Amino acid sequence: MKTLKIMFSVVLALIFSGSFTPAQQQDYKIVQDFKAKYHQIENDIKNAESLAQLNDLEIQINQMETTYSVNKELLDKSLYPEDFNSSIQKLRKELSVRKTDFTQITTLETQVTQLNLQVDDLNRKNNSLLVQVRDLTEQSKIDKNKISQLQKTINTLRSSLRKRDELVMDMIDSLIPADYNNSGTLSGQDKQKVFSEAQKKSIIENVQNAIRENIKFLQVTNLNPDDIKSIKERQQQFEKTWQSFGPKIIEIYIEKGKYIQEAQKIDGAFEDWHKAINMEAWNSIGEKYANYGINLNRFSSGKEFTQVIKDYTQDEIKNAKVKGEASFNDYTTFADTAWFGNIKPNWVPFLIDNNMLTEAQKDTIEANIAQWKEVASPDKFNWLYIIIGALVIVIIVLLVRRNSNKKVIPMNSGEAKS
Repeated sequence: MKTLKIMFSVVLALIFSGSFTPAQQQDYKIVQDFKAKYHQIENDIKNAESLAQLNDLEIQINQMETTYSVNKELLDKSLYPEDFNSSIQKLRKELSVRKTDFTQITTLETQVTQLNLQVDDLNRKNNSLLVQVRDLTEQSKIDKNKISQLQKTINTLRSSLRKRDELVMDMIDSLIPADYNNSGTLSGQDKQKVFSEAQKKSIIENVQNAIRENIKFLQVTNLNPDDIKSIKERQQQFEKTWQSFGPKIIEIYIEKGKYIQEAQKIDGAFEDWHKAINMEAWNSIGEKYANYGINLNRFSSGKEFTQVIKDYTQDEIKNAKVKGEASFNDYTTFADTAWFGNIKPNWVPFLIDNNMLTEAQKDTIEANIAQWKEVASPDKFNWLYIIIGALVIVIIVLLVRRNSNKKVIPMNSGEAKS
């Protein structure tokens, strides 16, 4: 069939070439050459791979306009529904659109490069700060002057981590095609573009680094509830950003057979980050008790915390009589200073809001503290002393009376007769 079409075209060309005058044949050739040149430039615009190629094509369009302008009248009649000017303008419009695409791509690539440099710089800075915090933490145990320097370094590291996390989240957002949220699907071309951009931005590596360094930060610091709350909110925001498009990125990586294990580990890494935040809260509470001279067994959940407090208070209750007034002093430190003065107002709301401690568990803790108060109260010991004192007095009185009855003075016989 294809061969027949070619033969038919050749026959028609021969017929027309035989019936056309030389001038008509020349006009026909001019029109065909113009159309061929037009389509060639049009295809080159579509297939251009750089802005430099488009600049060369712009020169070709200008040359084409100059070359064929003498044949404008002929071309106006032969290019219906277009004419000479509209054909040239159409090429220039297609060129302009394509140039805009390349300009945007170049701008985006520049932004990506700058963004990657910023992230790399922050990664290096964070690693250095983590080492400093670890060293200063040890030094501050010996040299109290190091404490203010430690706090300053921690604040710098916290700020740097936040900035780096925000940059990585922006990277993830930038990968999402404009119409993805509406359709929820990606074309093959979209997938290739996402994969290419994800590799340029080292998305998998940057997300893993961000999570890893945030966990390290939690491991080397003791934070207050507001600090942990802020970190937890950022972790939730980061995870939400990842979940918005991360699973699709993993799917694309799996299809491409690249970094499959690394990509699949990210969801687990977010869970590790979440656990590390909770663990930091429990560790900080334990550290607070230790600062008051109260050494509790380790705990990592509301259930364990409640049981540890119960065991501690029950032991104190058993030893209350032996410790005497010292039991009340220990109770005061534990209950009034530590629990009611610090843990309850500062930490319990955070624990309950984040489902780490229940109201029932809090009530159980306070019930045990109340039991300890009952036996440790000075009033109890005062009554005991009063009772003992009263018994001693009674015994002394009885002994005195008994001795008094034994001492009877004998009467003189003479006196008796008179």
